[in-house]
Amino acid sequence: MSCTLSPFNREVVAVLREQGVLCDYQARGRNGQIVVACSDGDQMKDLLLHKWEQAIRRGKKFRPHMLCFHGGAMNIDVHCKLYPGLGQIVLDHIRQAEGPNLKGITSVNLSIHTPCGAAELNEMTLIHQMWHQYRASLLVAQIDLTNTIIPTLHVDYGEDDTELVLRANSLPYKDSATAIQRLADETGVKVLIPIPETHRRRTYLVNLNRFIEFWKTSGNALWGHLFEIDPLTL
Repeated sequence: MSCTLSPFNREVVAVLREQGVLCDYQARGRNGQIVVACSDGDQMKDLLLHKWEQAIRRGKKFRPHMLCFHGGAMNIDVHCKLYPGLGQIVLDHIRQAEGPNLKGITSVNLSIHTPCGAAELNEMTLIHQMWHQYRASLLVAQIDLTNTIIPTLHVDYGEDDTELVLRANSLPYKDSATAIQRLADETGVKVLIPIPETHRRRTYLVNLNRFIEFWKTSGNALWGHLFEIDPLTL
């Protein structure tokens, strides 16, 4: 399957950005994050590097406790049909990770991404994924009322800047990157010089309260036809 961002999901991202549902991500979490994410290795590097960079910028500890499987956080929703029964197992893992005898982490990052092969195989649009994410957040919040829920959406926009990659593959860049990395290794500074890719990717914070407000005012009129039952009533 060719997993590329569909025109429809691209439009959804644009609309939700305009409506303030998708916001720029900044580091969050008091003592790390329990990260419930899709296991897609093509996206994992960018997802982690972006969050690591934001943590450094805000002086926060980067401490992800990863729970990964196809579809990510939307599996927690009991209405998600990807892997029936998985949701309760994930909730049990979150509850254990929050405990003082394991990690004691009280911030839970519920991550979804697009394009997502698991979603496409089950004919889900990004709107379906976000409703699963919303209901997942309600279930996670029930574990402990002091939990911080951090919903995120990772978007792979596809090929964007081939000129950047050509420059990155040039000898001057490679020589410079190697020299900087060698200096970092010698001084004990933990730095990894990334090799740019052709894909443009972005992690957004999802304002789920704003998503519900948007659905009531105009979202249902736009995309309600995708559902047999209004998802707000489930």
